Amino acid sequence: MKEAVIFAGGKSSRMGEDKAFLPFGGTTLVRYQYDRLSSWFEHVFISTKKDKFDFEAEFIFDRGEVFSPAVALHSVLTHLQSEAVFVLSVDVPFLSKAHIDTLYNRLGDHEAAAAKTAGGTQPMCAVYTKKLLPALEKQLEKENHKLNFLLRNSDTVFVEFDDEEAFLNLNYKSDYEKALALAEAQRFE
Repeated sequence: MKEAVIFAGGKSSRMGEDKAFLPFGGTTLVRYQYDRLSSWFEHVFISTKKDKFDFEAEFIFDRGEVFSPAVALHSVLTHLQSEAVFVLSVDVPFLSKAHIDTLYNRLGDHEAAAAKTAGGTQPMCAVYTKKLLPALEKQLEKENHKLNFLLRNSDTVFVEFDDEEAFLNLNYKSDYEKALALAEAQRFE
């Protein structure tokens, strides 16, 4: 696996503070994710709106003023050389290498491979290919910023996963507290 991108450019409005800087795993959430993914991928990038991090990494800056994962994905797909890239939101800390391997193994000739759980599609835990660029550009021209729309209207393989906790997304303080408790429990297993 060559390239992964951590999406860390959102507003974090539901959390009330920038999720990337929440303490997690003895460091910040973004650094935790970066270190984990760096052990699994040749290159790890951070997608963001501005230079706000205090460690060395390669950054892909989102174009424009709109805070949108679709805008960020467009920046990523036009910036990177690889035909396929794994993307992960900064606030999904329990995903394993096995989950990522499964997504890559199922990608085949599809335009994308996205995780799906009982809770729904996980567009910020997916492998996207450059083949999606024309559809993504048309969608953005219409100011449609929904990644789920892109996935549903493209050649996407949806990969079902049963372990809901692996895809825990830290949107609210209660999600963050649950994640801290899960991390502590896993430490003692």
